[in-house]
Amino acid sequence: MTMLANFIVVADQLVQFQSSYQELPIVDKSITYLETSKEELKIIWSNIKSCYSACVAEDDQENIESIKAKYRTSSNTYITILSEIIDECNKLKLIKEDEEKLRLNAISNNNNPCIKVPPCDTEIFFGDYLTWPSFRDMFTAVYINHPKLCAVQKLFHLRAKTKGEAYSIVSKFPLTEENFELAWKALSDQYENRRILVNNQIKTLFNLPVLTAESGKDIRDLQRNINDCLSILKAHHLSIDSWDPILVYLCSNRLPESTLSLWEQVIKSPRDIPKWDEMDTFLTNRYRALETVSDLKFSSKPKAQTYKPQSSQLNQKQRHKAFHTKIYNFSCKLCQDSHPLRLCPKFLEMNVDERISKVVALKFCQNCLSPSHEVKTCKSNYHCTVCKKRHHSLLHNSHVQTQSVLSTSTPEFKPQPIQSTAPISSHQVNSSFAQNNQRILLATALINIFHLGNTHTLRALIDSGSEVTLLSEETQRKLRLPIKPIQAQITGMSTVVTAHSTKLCTLCIGSKYIPSFTLSANAIVLEKLTDDLPSCLILPEEVTDPLDFNLADPYFYESSKIDIVIGSDLYPSIISEGVKRDIFGSLIAQNTIFGWVLSGPLRHERFKCNTTILSHFYETSIDEQISKFWEIEEIPDKPIPSHEDEICERLYSETTTRNSEGRYIVRLPFKNSISTLGHSRNIALKQFIRMENSLKKKSRVSWKI
Repeated sequence: MTMLANFIVVADQLVQFQSSYQELPIVDKSITYLETSKEELKIIWSNIKSCYSACVAEDDQENIESIKAKYRTSSNTYITILSEIIDECNKLKLIKEDEEKLRLNAISNNNNPCIKVPPCDTEIFFGDYLTWPSFRDMFTAVYINHPKLCAVQKLFHLRAKTKGEAYSIVSKFPLTEENFELAWKALSDQYENRRILVNNQIKTLFNLPVLTAESGKDIRDLQRNINDCLSILKAHHLSIDSWDPILVYLCSNRLPESTLSLWEQVIKSPRDIPKWDEMDTFLTNRYRALETVSDLKFSSKPKAQTYKPQSSQLNQKQRHKAFHTKIYNFSCKLCQDSHPLRLCPKFLEMNVDERISKVVALKFCQNCLSPSHEVKTCKSNYHCTVCKKRHHSLLHNSHVQTQSVLSTSTPEFKPQPIQSTAPISSHQVNSSFAQNNQRILLATALINIFHLGNTHTLRALIDSGSEVTLLSEETQRKLRLPIKPIQAQITGMSTVVTAHSTKLCTLCIGSKYIPSFTLSANAIVLEKLTDDLPSCLILPEEVTDPLDFNLADPYFYESSKIDIVIGSDLYPSIISEGVKRDIFGSLIAQNTIFGWVLSGPLRHERFKCNTTILSHFYETSIDEQISKFWEIEEIPDKPIPSHEDEICERLYSETTTRNSEGRYIVRLPFKNSISTLGHSRNIALKQFIRMENSLKKKSRVSWKI
């Protein structure tokens, strides 16, 4: 046991070493530190190997598997840490070599010594449109206007002060004398977008948070957000002198009712239009007063006293009842007896046509014969046992031949609209489906998404048959796009619900061919949109004909995933004038703001395609969800307790007591099958003693990190 304890202690030293090493950022590590850490790591690993060999030599078969597992884990940890140390050491050596080459190059070309960076320095620029003006002015003042810095030194500092997307732009230019002007111009052309900067400030004004309760901090933050936006707009030379009514209205809608009432009392003349300066002064006085009152209350707040309820209060039980929002009469509509329609003798004596007519007249569900809903909202998993269609077996008419919805004998396809039969109170959206079993190419495009000053490229499916825009959950998490809670159902053919969504995402869409174009949109977030498109196998040599227009998706023939589906809500905004036919023999090209999109049948014997059905449907119904909630909360009329429930209830009523502190003492109910564990007390006791001894030995070990 002594060797086993030593092995565990030494193995845990490796874990402690990994934790302390990874907590220190790479900027605080030097080459000497890395070399020392590598030597210490090798010593720890040597001790682990020695303890492991000693443990195996003891031939303790009881713990041999756990020892081997611990050794494999330690081996993987050692290799991981050693690889990190070697990689970081090589990276620091390369950085030092580059700095030395840069210094020697500057001295030999310009005879200028390396200039020390002034104490006033600019922050790192990550490619955010909002921080670009401050970075531009600071970098110009500190580096560009410095009289003793040469161009290659300025380019070096520019690369050091950029990260992320901004660094990807600057890093394309090698460290040479003539490339600084090109790199600075490329960076300015990307982020010197006055329209986007102004639009972001206006968007901030119109998306101010609504305050639900009066709080000094919230009022101060609201006031500062508005004043910050106005300051930035003034810096862009925009006239905001006549914005007082708009600013007062936007701010008033965000204030709580109590604060708004005080504001109305402060206004000198209710008929005159107040100025923003007046509301700004009011907000300053109000949040200062709230902060003063909050400090006084906090300083004079008494200590919380422990409250022990009296026994008379504890014995009183509070009961809450839940009621249905809908009450149904389950008596038979034909004979008024207490039985469902499917068991009614009068209903069973009718022929099939009479039954169908009676069900339609009574507005019963044709699938389960329930009076509480229609067939389109029926949740039953049972269908006709004869034809497997969505109707009751008593309504099956063997003389009527049904036709399959999807015909495999006809090669052509026509979209079939899904007609809405939902009540007016539910919000329902129609859609269409398409069967891709004959080498069909769907329209795809590469679009830009702007978020937090960054530009991301997504692959989109242009689908005019979908009435909403859909976004994949993977893309939403990857880009960290903001979401709002919703309740939506995605339904396909036969109004069958295929997915549920609780997220609504706001997007800002752009085009690589029209940099000034931006389009705001709302997208429903789904876990998965479609399969990879195109589903057909398209050879690159089959689509090599020269084209005289720009494609929205230059790699339309390569099958890859779809990140976003653009529906009919955005379709009119992205379609441009221009249609070209007979592209690659059978395709059609439609001009959009993203470029030209291709779609249509691919008629070539070398193309191979799998069958895929695409359908999009959007439905939200608050009434149905509330009704389901109350149905779930319903208390059954006649609960039937099981034998185990009766035993538990009798146990609690006989053994429950209460001590002097007011706490209840309840005996745990055990099943009779607990005796099947056998004589396990000795095994558990040995395990407990072994763990106790191990912990005692660990407490005496001195850790050195």
